[in-house]
Amino acid sequence: MFRSLLGLVGGSQHDPNVIENYAEIEDTPDGMSTSDTGFNAGRPFDDLLDFNPPLQTADADYLDGKDVAVARARDMVLNDPYAKNAVRSKKVSVIGARMRFSSMPNHEWLKIEADEAIDWGQKIEARWHIYAESHRRHADVRRMQTFSGMAATGYATYCMSGEAMASVESKLSPLGY
Repeated sequence: MFRSLLGLVGGSQHDPNVIENYAEIEDTPDGMSTSDTGFNAGRPFDDLLDFNPPLQTADADYLDGKDVAVARARDMVLNDPYAKNAVRSKKVSVIGARMRFSSMPNHEWLKIEADEAIDWGQKIEARWHIYAESHRRHADVRRMQTFSGMAATGYATYCMSGEAMASVESKLSPLGY
């Protein structure tokens, strides 16, 4: 198996020493050659002599260079038009111009008629729209963005740094809403 893979990877001019290393391997009792087992991936052969990655968690791989990677990504998104438009188009395709809430109450579980459930769902959607997309910006405690705007900001932050955080807070306006 590895012989055929090495032939494909190396083309017609592969290293004959690699083949010789596997020619010395004997068959196992179950009839399967040890060259066909997964543990031979750890054996040294010419094509992978310089490939010795450390055995550690994904966090350990990423956290060493995280600050530099985040700084580079942020700089690219802020200063490179291609990166900026890549994040913008991804944000538009995921969030869109406005997030739409689709309420479909289960009339059987609620023990109400299907028509009542549809009416109730439409009322919930209308109230959600007032809360999330109103020009008064009820969803934002600082009254700066709509819910869709906050979701888009969070997604753009996620695209740049790989993480995003949100805090759910509530504050009544001076008018009591």
